[in-house]
Amino acid sequence: MTLDRYVTKVREGPVDLFRVSRNDYTVEGEVGSFALLSIHEPKLSFGEQYISASFPREFKDVRRFYTGDKQLKVGLRFYYSSNDALTRNLLKFLEQGARRLNFQVDITSIPVPAASQGNLYDYVINDFRRGSVTPGTIIGAAVTPLGKGLFEKVKAYSIVRGVPTHLINVNRLREIVGKDCKDFQHQNLMRCGAYSAYVLNNIVQLYAKAGGIPWAPGDTKLLEQIAVVGLSMAKMSEEYIIGTAFSVTYLGKEVKSFAKAFTFERGVLDKDVLRSRGIYIPRQVAKELLSGINSLCRQYNIKGYVIFQSPMVLDEELEGVKDALKGFPWILVHVKSRGFSKRIYDVGTEDWAPYRGLCVISKDYLDTFKQTGFLKAVLAVTGIARILRRDSGSSAQEIKLYKGTPKPLELEVYVSIDLTNRLDAQHLAVYVSRVVLLLNKLDWEAYTTWPKTPFVVKYAQRLAQIIARVDEDLREAVLKTTSLGGVELRFIM
Repeated sequence: MTLDRYVTKVREGPVDLFRVSRNDYTVEGEVGSFALLSIHEPKLSFGEQYISASFPREFKDVRRFYTGDKQLKVGLRFYYSSNDALTRNLLKFLEQGARRLNFQVDITSIPVPAASQGNLYDYVINDFRRGSVTPGTIIGAAVTPLGKGLFEKVKAYSIVRGVPTHLINVNRLREIVGKDCKDFQHQNLMRCGAYSAYVLNNIVQLYAKAGGIPWAPGDTKLLEQIAVVGLSMAKMSEEYIIGTAFSVTYLGKEVKSFAKAFTFERGVLDKDVLRSRGIYIPRQVAKELLSGINSLCRQYNIKGYVIFQSPMVLDEELEGVKDALKGFPWILVHVKSRGFSKRIYDVGTEDWAPYRGLCVISKDYLDTFKQTGFLKAVLAVTGIARILRRDSGSSAQEIKLYKGTPKPLELEVYVSIDLTNRLDAQHLAVYVSRVVLLLNKLDWEAYTTWPKTPFVVKYAQRLAQIIARVDEDLREAVLKTTSLGGVELRFIM
């Protein structure tokens, strides 16, 4: 079956920014009132001489990162417990592994008496308070996850002082060594797949925090002259709420990122909506956040926006988006990863799991899109993925990107009025789905198991939590920093 009746000839104009070709997807057909599309995996680039087939984990075959044509050097000042042999070994492997990727990490390891292990966060925080950490270095510690907002406090200082921080979860490291790699001696741990992946993951993070770009979109047309934005919110107190925006733009060998934050009183939200549907983004907050992002992005010749958010979308937020991005075409996507019972099954697989990239759309939305400017789709992002095996020619292996039953994303898509009559619904569904699949792989904090949602939402949420969970003085300092021209991703990671 075909869906050609839903495809119209695309006119020239703003829609040229949101590009899709027939090579980007396959029409699988129709099941009842649903249309099925298989979205082809957007590629990643690790540099001019190497483009991944699909996934970040393939970078273990790479000898340099995307910006690795020149050696990158960074100093790492790192605290760990004096009786923690696992972390001491890890630091050695980090230094050695980074060197093979043209990345020099000079580690100053500082053992701390075992009795003080629970206070390792404080060592990092005290260095910031004393002003003993300067730009050009990374400060970190091997910590156990604790409450009281200590993680957020460290990241808040990182944002304010412009110094990246790197925190290693000791419990996670012990779990990998004790369970996944229990048959390996400490000196042979790099032969264990789970451990070597953990080391590589940390090297990726350190490279990004040092100012390098590990990998970027391989399909440069997908986000050319486009700014991708994540919106999120968090409750700061009983009276106040924080709204945040995190934006990223891909400019060839440069990746620019910005963040904005805006506080507002809870009283501006409709009480009935709050009770029935939860926190939402009011018109003035949407306008404030996106106007700030727009002013930062315009200097880079950005001509359109794709916005993702976790809060629901109401009409008043759409009015705020229109106010802030007047004259720019935009796509706004509410990403729902939980709270709904939809599932996708493929009876052709061993456990009925779908293949990653399967997109299901109700034909009702395809029929009414021209009148409503609204589309809803379900996208499998954690199903079965095909990964190229470089040691066996062009053959691919199938891996499972899930534990338990895979849960798809539900995408509610809104567009600016200039796109409603220029862009057909199927084109829009394919474009948004490809951007979602690309963005969860572009999170440099997770190269083996990436987040389901676009990473811009993840970091908008993290920024909101950082501001909400620190004391008043530090909160004001973070808000002031975001107001002065944005915050780079490497200080939020």
